[in-house]
Amino acid sequence: MKKSIWIAIGVLAFLWVAAATTQLRAAPSPTTSLQTSGGAPLQETLPPTIPPTLPPEPTLTPTPTITVEASLEAGPARLCPGWKLYYTLQVTNTTSFDLNHLVITSQIPVGTWYAPGNAGGTISVTFDAETNTLFWQNREFPVGAMIEANLVLHTYSNLSNGTVITTTFHCQTDELPTPLVLQATHRVDSGICNPTNTPTPSATPTALPTATPTITPSPTPYKWRTLFLPLLWNQ
Repeated sequence: MKKSIWIAIGVLAFLWVAAATTQLRAAPSPTTSLQTSGGAPLQETLPPTIPPTLPPEPTLTPTPTITVEASLEAGPARLCPGWKLYYTLQVTNTTSFDLNHLVITSQIPVGTWYAPGNAGGTISVTFDAETNTLFWQNREFPVGAMIEANLVLHTYSNLSNGTVITTTFHCQTDELPTPLVLQATHRVDSGICNPTNTPTPSATPTALPTATPTITPSPTPYKWRTLFLPLLWNQ
């Protein structure tokens, strides 16, 4: 009797271990339980995690190089008080595209003054008397175009020796990140100035005696005279 009980207990233990092992083997991968209308849960396998797709790197468009060229001719470098200063500014569009709204500005420097009409060039120019500034402006600046600006300034006659005059020009377009800056420097040098000349009296011409005209008597008109000659007759 005791032997039968132990046999039964062994069989039950074997069945319990077998059932537990079966449940462990049948354990599903991570799932989401869904309830059906009958209340019985349904197992749904979750899809594997997909890493997010990174956006493509933006294509960088190279920024065109702005290669505007400018040159300034000015003179004289040394001057005497009261002399004029002359400027010729040239700006060329050497880019591969048209530029817009070209503006050239120049403020009249200390020691000089501007006379109306003494500025010109290939584009229009205006003078602002309040700021003492000249403006050259043009809406368009095509590829390869060359713009020229001309200016004449007058210096004051009371400038002292060694005075330095600096004239600055700024060139700007809508596309230029920073304006082009060109400068010209002049210096008053009394060593090249002519000293004040003492007026040289003009030579007084020596009075020459007036020649007395010789009066030539006019010829007496010839008078005809009647001559009586004897006549000789041959006998």
